[in-house]
Amino acid sequence: MENAIIAQNIKRYFKAGDGTTVHALDGVSMEIKKGTLAILKGRSGSGDYVKIRLS
Repeated sequence: MENAIIAQNIKRYFKAGDGTTVHALDGVSMEIKKGTLAILKGRSGSGDYVKIRLS
């Protein structure tokens, strides 16, 4: 089956209010095949919202 989305080595860091660096995404890779349903899920603060905003 053909890939619809390929993401490789995605990184997203940001500074927290206290100045520490938060590694929301650190080397995330994925392939989503055409015609499949993919769900990104995580607890509050785990970076799932960042993943969606990057797509």
